[in-house]
Amino acid sequence: MQGVVFLDKLENQLTEDMKITYNVVESEVNPAIIELGGAPIVTYGVSVTKIADSGEESTTILDISTDRTVVESLVSALRRGRVTPITVADVVEDYMALLF
Repeated sequence: MQGVVFLDKLENQLTEDMKITYNVVESEVNPAIIELGGAPIVTYGVSVTKIADSGEESTTILDISTDRTVVESLVSALRRGRVTPITVADVVEDYMALLF
């Protein structure tokens, strides 16, 4: 994996004690690894970070889709649902199952 770039930072202020940040992340998949050949493939994923008085939690899920608009819609849904880092993997799995 090459460098991960954080893009489109969105924040929800849930309480004075907790903040959740949702990001679209971009990475490149080396096609030689996945036997496609040619130029690297850009994929998009999500990162969810919760900052609270008790500390910080973060979960990043890479390579969800090569379609940025799909991941942007997912990030909007995560934000609306106030999904936390602990539950984001399950929500992403369910969301993608609905699309495909």
